[in-house]
Amino acid sequence: MLLAILTPQLKSPSLSSCSIDRTFKLRTDKPSLLTLRDPRAELQVAAKASQYISLRFSACQRACTQEILLFVNDEDDKNEECLCISVTYY
Repeated sequence: MLLAILTPQLKSPSLSSCSIDRTFKLRTDKPSLLTLRDPRAELQVAAKASQYISLRFSACQRACTQEILLFVNDEDDKNEECLCISVTYY
């Protein structure tokens, strides 16, 4: 029941292996279940640095498991990475 009552948050690390600063656009396939703390949905990562992605999970009214995709796109909105997040609601 905890996930149905509270809005849990997760910080996921992201590491840039590039030698230049990068800006990534973040998208999800289920915006009703997953929102990003930054409303601009952008992540700025310095060269060779790590940066956290702050995620907020919405409550679900029934017990279930959801797979949520988080797309990490480059400045031209081309997909660089896709994270699959499995969330179990009790």
